[in-house]
Amino acid sequence: MPIKKAKIPEGNANAFHQMLHRYKWTLNGNAQTKVMNKEGLLAAEMEILSALDSMKYASPKVADSTIILEEIQLAAELALHGIHLGLARLEAKDQATANIAPEVKQALIRELQPLIERHKKLWMVRNRPGGLDDSAGKLKEILDYYKMP
Repeated sequence: MPIKKAKIPEGNANAFHQMLHRYKWTLNGNAQTKVMNKEGLLAAEMEILSALDSMKYASPKVADSTIILEEIQLAAELALHGIHLGLARLEAKDQATANIAPEVKQALIRELQPLIERHKKLWMVRNRPGGLDDSAGKLKEILDYYKMP
């Protein structure tokens, strides 16, 4: 399990979710994020990448297998984005998202933008359109924050 690889304690949300939803907050204010370190995040990244590699050989025998695999792929890539954000914050002054180097922010933007578009497409497969703006909007807020000078 990636959280164990990262040596991050369990909580109400996983640490990667915390990174995506607490991007404006200090890392020191949460039991999970305050113990994050580069070694642990890199170990979790390798674990997720290994799982994604193994998933190439998956052949679920259910009617919605294609969408299930797409959903797992997206969830894993969002977790990877959370890891990349965490690594960038660990290097930034005061570990603040606002202080991430401009070239690193650009890389985060390039990574997150297509994930948002895929999220929108996948959302419509299983959900009503009514919640799409709210759901995608949470990721768009992060993207917009990266774009701030």
